[in-house]
Amino acid sequence: MASANSDRVCIHNWRVLCHGKSKQGNGRHGSIYRSSRPDLMDPLDLEEFKKHGLKLLTDKNNMPAMINCAHGKDRTGILSAMVLSVLGETEENIITDYALSQEGLLPIRDRVFKEVVERYYWDKSFCDANPENMRMLLNYLNKTYGSVKDYLVSIGFSEEEQEILRKNLLEHE
Repeated sequence: MASANSDRVCIHNWRVLCHGKSKQGNGRHGSIYRSSRPDLMDPLDLEEFKKHGLKLLTDKNNMPAMINCAHGKDRTGILSAMVLSVLGETEENIITDYALSQEGLLPIRDRVFKEVVERYYWDKSFCDANPENMRMLLNYLNKTYGSVKDYLVSIGFSEEEQEILRKNLLEHE
């Protein structure tokens, strides 16, 4: 956990906590997801999550940043894929990076199964970080919006903000 004076962002379980000053927060923390059912997220909330998570990364005062969620493959995987895409990473590398989450799921496999299959009755395939899932997502975004870049613009993360994000993450001090 970062101290109150550090410049870190932690995206965790649908919440963004900003330690230090942030335009999006009050200087201590700022939630990007509010729901009476924090255990469920609809697609519109996911779009807000992505947009606000990406916007937080455009503020250098929020660096360094850590992105994570309960299992580290869905919200984290999607947001990470969006960041990697903005940085110009190839789709194959984004898919490969996402698939690395599978190894990290092994120690928590039983917990994930209980939470995903037994609690919500979702298919057990939701317990895995199958690279084909990321491939399908990227294909869908390309087919529906033309590109990930255009998709991000459609949810309110402008080309200018994408350029700021790129500069923030690629600049080395």
